[in-house]
Amino acid sequence: MEASVKTPPDDRDSEQIKDKDTEEEDLRRSGRLRNPTEKMLAFHKEEAHKKEKRLTHIYEQWKIQARKAREQLKLNIPESDIATLIDTLEEGKNCVINLYIEIRAHLTPSNETRRRIDACEAVTRDIVKIALERISGIDGEFDSEAVKQRLHELLNRDYAHSIYGSTASPPSQHSSKGFSQHSVVAAKRADAAAELAAKEAEYEVLLKEEKQKEKIQLLEEQQRKELEAQKRELERLKAEKDIKARVCSNYRGITLSASLVRSIQGCWRGGPSDSRNSDSGGAMWFSSRPWNSGPALHPLQDP
Repeated sequence: MEASVKTPPDDRDSEQIKDKDTEEEDLRRSGRLRNPTEKMLAFHKEEAHKKEKRLTHIYEQWKIQARKAREQLKLNIPESDIATLIDTLEEGKNCVINLYIEIRAHLTPSNETRRRIDACEAVTRDIVKIALERISGIDGEFDSEAVKQRLHELLNRDYAHSIYGSTASPPSQHSSKGFSQHSVVAAKRADAAAELAAKEAEYEVLLKEEKQKEKIQLLEEQQRKELEAQKRELERLKAEKDIKARVCSNYRGITLSASLVRSIQGCWRGGPSDSRNSDSGGAMWFSSRPWNSGPALHPLQDP
């Protein structure tokens, strides 16, 4: 894109005109130019007048391009569009200058024609300068108000009045007042923007604090639930331990009672070692008791 941008020459066109004049002067001095006949002079003048009409047409086309370029620069257009704008405007200017040089070879240009050529060069140079600065980014980010203000200043140039027509207005007290009001409005907008930015930053901080509080509460809730779960698990293990202890204690008591019963039964039957005579021994024990001694007691009852 940068290759397509043509750097505006400040004095290139003026140098072309001077070089053309110098070349013609050298030819005249060297005697290589033939003295034109009246018929030839009339022909050249007629051709020159035709070129003047064509020059007027090309100049009007360039004016349209200049106005369009100025309006386009008010917008935040891409750099590629700005480069195309520069190429188109310079191409139109070169067509005007080249045709003007051809006319000068046969006719003396009028003051109006010279004024138009000077305005064409100056206005093109002003617009291309602003466009190149936009591409280079020398002014930073695109600022619509600043760009419009600078483009409006182009209208106040003396040579620009004929280019932009009624759009241009000379400075007056009313315009000065308007600029002053514009400055006040711009300052208020800047203050409002700064205040809004500060409030947005404060709001962002509050949002971050709120999110941090929610995160802390969530962590605390998780820790509380984990602690309750651990307490319940500890109580369950303790209850299970108590149940096992009671079961073991009851089992030992039952075992001891059964052993005691077997021992007493063994003694009542005459000893656990003589199992064959247990019935006769018991009978002998009952028969040996006197009948008047009272009711017989069960072997496990106390006398």
